[in-house]
Amino acid sequence: MRTTLLVVLSVVLSVGIGVGTWIATNGDSDRTADGDDRGLPDGVTLQSFTAAEREFQANYGREPDRIDTLSWLAERLVGEGDAATAVACFREIPDDDPRYGHAARLQEGQLLLKLHKAREAERSLRTYLRLERDEPRSPPEDVIHALRLLVDLCGVQQRLEDQRPLLGLLAAVDAQSPHETMIFLFPTQHRWVGGDARKRLEGFLETTPDDTNLLLARVHYLTFAGEFEAAARDLESCGDRLEPDDLDRISAELVLLDESGRLEELEAAVASLPAYTEREPWIVTLHRGRAAARDGRHDEAVVEFERLLEKLPTHGPATSEIAASLAVLGRDEDAAFARRRTSVLGRVSNRLTRVSQYGEAAALVDMAGLCLEGDFLEEAAALIRLGERLGVGDGELGSVRERLAEKDAR
Repeated sequence: MRTTLLVVLSVVLSVGIGVGTWIATNGDSDRTADGDDRGLPDGVTLQSFTAAEREFQANYGREPDRIDTLSWLAERLVGEGDAATAVACFREIPDDDPRYGHAARLQEGQLLLKLHKAREAERSLRTYLRLERDEPRSPPEDVIHALRLLVDLCGVQQRLEDQRPLLGLLAAVDAQSPHETMIFLFPTQHRWVGGDARKRLEGFLETTPDDTNLLLARVHYLTFAGEFEAAARDLESCGDRLEPDDLDRISAELVLLDESGRLEELEAAVASLPAYTEREPWIVTLHRGRAAARDGRHDEAVVEFERLLEKLPTHGPATSEIAASLAVLGRDEDAAFARRRTSVLGRVSNRLTRVSQYGEAAALVDMAGLCLEGDFLEEAAALIRLGERLGVGDGELGSVRERLAEKDAR
């Protein structure tokens, strides 16, 4: 598992879009030791610092240096429930400290999540993963825990494109839960913007109300709740702080215009899109294809939908809409294949919750069989592996496993 984690971490930390990429490559993520300055972190008194020195010496039988004391004090503050001061202590521990550097970034990230500081938490967690990639020191379960925290954070913020490579790493080491497997394989079918996630987003916004990434996420929540005026206000509030060609802002705007039925404005927004890039959000590419189809440019529409389906073969809307354009172009066999896949994805959607929340064996086997019917072979293989981890018997999995082997052999 360790070797696989290192290999895939190298990939995960080199890709992504939007704020995820920014956090992975910028900010104060290269803290190094700079001597034994006696200046104390915010919230730490000289009395508590010297007490921590004494406690460390009594426990380990040696005099602590500054970093020893900060680590000891931070751990004690965590136990006392003082997350903010604990974070201030962990922040004083440099990344390159061979004893505490990696663990400090992980603990810092966890505490920042409790303090509802999403952007800072993500920076710390991504720094921890980068450190582990370059020089592994933590047990694999700590790396997996950090990945899960990031998966969850990206999900709350509706950043499915940033979430996907993180889920891919969990898949590579067979560590995905049923819920994570469903999100990874079928994100557009599984997408849900319900109450719990929105409450958590609001908690982050209470702490950092001007965070544009959080505000753009709330645009999505408000839009899907039909609260279009509130969504428009949030989008407008981001305007002066984001570049006009910021793809995350554009994505939120396209969703709002589409869901609120403002077709003329939607057409204008799509017409003014910047040039296509591999890292643009899925919804932007989808609307490029939709606009081309509405204009009768079905060759161009197919190109856009195919770009999206190369990234995510189970993208439901792109699958159904490419079928329509292919039919207009007279590509009947390709259109029939896309329609078959659309039907399969619809039936898969009916079983998602049964697998995601309950790990129901019969639904999982049904989904694997449906994936084979739609020639979603990688997805079928992933579902079979999930079934094996959940202890689904060979009698139930055997048939789909054999069918997959037959298709792979062709």
